[in-house]
Amino acid sequence: MSLPVRQSPSPSWPYRGVLTGRRLAVLGYGITGQGAVRLIRLLGGEVAVFDEHPTREQLSSLKEELGRGRIAHFAKRFDPEELAGYDLVVVSPGIDPRRPELAEARRRGAKLISELAFACRYLVARKVMVTGTNGKSTTTSLIATLLSSHGLRQPEPHRFEAHQAGNSGRALSTLVPCLGRRDVAVIEVSSFQLELSPPPAPEVAVFTNLTPEHLDRHRSFESYARVKRSLVEGMSGEGFVIHNLAYPELDRHRFPPTRARFLGFTVHPHHTLAEGAYLEGEELVVNLAGEVSHFPRHLLKLPGLHNVENALAALLVARVMGVPDETVRAVLPTFRGLPHRLELVREVGELTFINDSKATNPQSTLRALRALEPPIILLMGGRDRGASLDCLMEEIRQRCRAVVLFGEAADRLAGKLSAVGIAPVLRATDLAEAVGLAIGAARRGDTILLSPACPSFDQFSSFAHRGDTFKSIVSSLGHLSVPEP
Repeated sequence: MSLPVRQSPSPSWPYRGVLTGRRLAVLGYGITGQGAVRLIRLLGGEVAVFDEHPTREQLSSLKEELGRGRIAHFAKRFDPEELAGYDLVVVSPGIDPRRPELAEARRRGAKLISELAFACRYLVARKVMVTGTNGKSTTTSLIATLLSSHGLRQPEPHRFEAHQAGNSGRALSTLVPCLGRRDVAVIEVSSFQLELSPPPAPEVAVFTNLTPEHLDRHRSFESYARVKRSLVEGMSGEGFVIHNLAYPELDRHRFPPTRARFLGFTVHPHHTLAEGAYLEGEELVVNLAGEVSHFPRHLLKLPGLHNVENALAALLVARVMGVPDETVRAVLPTFRGLPHRLELVREVGELTFINDSKATNPQSTLRALRALEPPIILLMGGRDRGASLDCLMEEIRQRCRAVVLFGEAADRLAGKLSAVGIAPVLRATDLAEAVGLAIGAARRGDTILLSPACPSFDQFSSFAHRGDTFKSIVSSLGHLSVPEP
């Protein structure tokens, strides 16, 4: 259920004007930066914007805002002395806080805060925060759908809304003034949003999984994991930490000290749970304080065990926040997931085309391969971050008829696949050629899967741009004559 968000502040929001007379700076004018600017204006603060590489559209917007007096100043350079002159500097997640200019600004007295932590200062709604390496957006969306479906059925004055924000495409700053105290903000949280300043403790913290990612920024897996786990700092004894038991880095003893209650979930039958959520045969089971509920797996329309994990996490959140079982049973069959995540694009010529462009790391592609029936023609490639491909090799060998490589990472991927004897491996200069080569290698009944295992930034502006391009190419295909298996 996707609810429209109120465009004006809630009458009960108490913070309008509280920053009057204060000077704040916002670093980065993307989605989060623009949200922070709007929030600061509502709070009464004077705001300056710093962005080293604004797009043409962003520059146009900034000039308009400057002309109307909504922004006091704009600069491209992060000048440490200038930044130290502001009362607070709000940093967008795409900017590495370890940059020398920002370290020098802090040395000069600048106070830096993440956009997420800044927004949480003025959020009166309840907070559910979802983090992890993969599955965050799907889990966040399912939680918001379950909570909203329950909240909208309540009589006044108990009615409430749940809205999704954070790393999923809507800045939390934009949502903050629009929610009342009964409402729920379901917030997708990335490691970049946590490393500068953990946000105030959520009511519920969810950890979907944890595998190596963003090591170019965090330097090591342990550092990345430590940043993720910092989400629980300061949680009260009434809070819940919902964590995936399959990942050692998410063992409860690895977390910072917290009074919150831990609830595990798992799809692996060897785990024995006194309480939590698990897969038992073809049923999703939730057990909290001896109250046990069973939900047939077929109610969940998303493929793959990884989506069962996402659902188990969401069902635990629903339980601790009072969503009744009948609401869960009504909502699960209607939830169809999000674009670019194992998204069925088209079936044509007895071929099935699946868009999984959100798979920006090998672990995501591994989940996609395991979720689909072979034979598969895999389209893989993009920006090369040097991630290990070892986890993919056996699945590719067993499930793929062919692999088509494209983009910056193609050379390294080809070398790795050839070294272990996986063939045929085809090379394409771009995604359109990759689709053509995949069709040429396919047989009737095959699935052509775009699951790149790499970020998109070599040839596309985002994973969504890459996925939309794939969907456009596939949608334009005419009649296909595909050989028999």
